[in-house]
Amino acid sequence: MPKHIGEIKTIFAAKLESGEDLGASPLGRATSYAEHYDPGLLFAVDRAPQRALLGLDGDLPFRGADVWTAYELSWLDAGGKPQIGIATFDVPASSPRLVESKSVKLYLTALNQTRFAAASEVGAAIAQDLSHATGAKVAVTLTLPRDFGSLPHGELGGECLDELPLGAENGALSPELLGAAGPIVVGYLLKATGQNWALVYELSAGALLIGAICWLFIDPVTPLAPIDEPLST
Repeated sequence: MPKHIGEIKTIFAAKLESGEDLGASPLGRATSYAEHYDPGLLFAVDRAPQRALLGLDGDLPFRGADVWTAYELSWLDAGGKPQIGIATFDVPASSPRLVESKSVKLYLTALNQTRFAAASEVGAAIAQDLSHATGAKVAVTLTLPRDFGSLPHGELGGECLDELPLGAENGALSPELLGAAGPIVVGYLLKATGQNWALVYELSAGALLIGAICWLFIDPVTPLAPIDEPLST
């Protein structure tokens, strides 16, 4: 885990009890993303100071809820297959605290590489963590791909690939599979060049040489571009 993620978690834990303002939140700060589920990433903000400025020190003259929607929620099932869903959080207006939005993004992004036995466990975990952070019972609704069509935005036609079983048992690279295409490509080249074997050999050698040169520039560690923001919520 990057050092600054650990530092941010420490700040979050301290502020959860004190209910201090946004000055110590991750908002406006450079951050990295945790790789595993971590409720400590949620940053709670006390509602009382701002409501006091409005003269709302006692019973609220209104009722309702803050409704949040996470359109690109993702996690892993028990077998490691990525799952997606759309989650809705209803935070009661009567809750003593709310959660800062960027901390929610960091928290949800940390679910991407975390395994859950069932989708219901994902919703239950989010509800428990948000309820603890806000000090009130938060209702969480998790909509799976098969039910996206019931949402107001609708769903495109066709078959959803996310509903199909994972066929590959090994996710490792298998360069040898590319060799199976060799005879087919050579056959087409011979037909296109009028059975010119010399030219086909030269083209094949050139392709191998280019491939060998490309391997020298492959970096399997460094991302192609930095990721500045997690999934939208």
